[in-house]
Amino acid sequence: MSKLYVREPDDAARNRGAALAGGGMVLALVAGLAWLVSGPSEPSRDAAAGAPSAKPPSSTAAAKAVAAAPVASSASAAFPPGQMEVCGLGILSESEWNHPARRAKFQASVQATRLRTIAALKGKPDPLAQGLALAMESRGAEAVIEEAARCTGPECPVVATKTDATAVTQPHASAPREALARLALTSRSPELYGLAWRVCGAHGAHDAASACRMLSAEQWAQLDPDNAMPWAGVLERARLQRDASAVSAALYRMSLSRTIDGRTGRLPGLALASVPAGTPALETEAVVADVAAREGEGWSQKMSSLSTEECTAEAVRDTERWQRCDAWAQALWQQGRKTIDLTTAIRIGKAVGWPAERLQGMQDEAAALSLASSEALNGSSRLCDAVRRRTGQIDESGRLGEVAWARRIIATSGKSMAHWTATARSKGQVTPAGLLPVSAATTVAQTGAKAVAP
Repeated sequence: MSKLYVREPDDAARNRGAALAGGGMVLALVAGLAWLVSGPSEPSRDAAAGAPSAKPPSSTAAAKAVAAAPVASSASAAFPPGQMEVCGLGILSESEWNHPARRAKFQASVQATRLRTIAALKGKPDPLAQGLALAMESRGAEAVIEEAARCTGPECPVVATKTDATAVTQPHASAPREALARLALTSRSPELYGLAWRVCGAHGAHDAASACRMLSAEQWAQLDPDNAMPWAGVLERARLQRDASAVSAALYRMSLSRTIDGRTGRLPGLALASVPAGTPALETEAVVADVAAREGEGWSQKMSSLSTEECTAEAVRDTERWQRCDAWAQALWQQGRKTIDLTTAIRIGKAVGWPAERLQGMQDEAAALSLASSEALNGSSRLCDAVRRRTGQIDESGRLGEVAWARRIIATSGKSMAHWTATARSKGQVTPAGLLPVSAATTVAQTGAKAVAP
């Protein structure tokens, strides 16, 4: 789809906050683009099209319900050129689909769904659900940039190349962020603490009186010592302080990690299970994809950048650094949950001198997994069953991890890994320079783009 400390009001903290805010905005913009390419719906009509009548009891149940949604009766129907069937809206012409009023109405409906979902999350006993509500609330609904509508018929309206979609804009809220930080400080949950730490790093770095200043990557690492993610935060702080010894120690802890997990996997499912019953499928997909794209704040991408900067071919001339980086690359390949983890392992492996044959095999496999993940989420159908299926896949990908989920897709596809690799090559995902990665955050954002945009 992706900076993090706010303990002291120094330049490093400000730079870190700015970097993470930028990363978060990139994801927000991509996610916004996502939904503005695919389409809205109305509650009354969507209910008739088969919307669920009862709220799912859990994220897992929600995913199963989504996956089991009935196929629309007109799924195989042929439509005249320039017309399409949209879940909850019926058959529309391209001009109707791309009409600015319809697009604005959809965005307003998504925002209303988002607010109702936040209220439902707040009412749950699970502290992580409450924390997710506060995280969503603290971010508000930022302005997004709409892509030009793809319309070629004589009925198509004239639209600007890009327009500001400001109907649902509202500022960041500091009160929910403060409440999230205080909630995390009273919890022993690595998921909740990591969520608060990322939100605070993105939006609370300049508030000297903020409770965010009491959060730290070091404390997150104490709660989740076998996870490389918080140690990457420790590494970042050490770099900002120019503490070479602390950098080496953090990299060592990362190399020993048993998991590489931002602890955001349950968040899309929590959102899905909290979307009010009867909500149209397109609005549901938009809200769930938004959570998947935003709540990680691009930290996987940040960790990748930190890692490759510390494990360059020049840096690993030092024997100790070579050992650290070699072990970290192996951990990334064996424990990584996202395809970007695999591509980072490949880059570091190249720096530390892994054989070309080994690197090529890794590139091929990573390309196949990346392609399987992106293709599964990038469906363009706007029929109700397809929209609900994609929504469930976002949840499932988060819970399993993108890599494990992609392996499952390939295993059940009836096609070999070699087939997927060859397809990836034909699409330019493997080049002589290496793999062009598709991160989970980017994949989810693309999902929204083709699945739910107006």
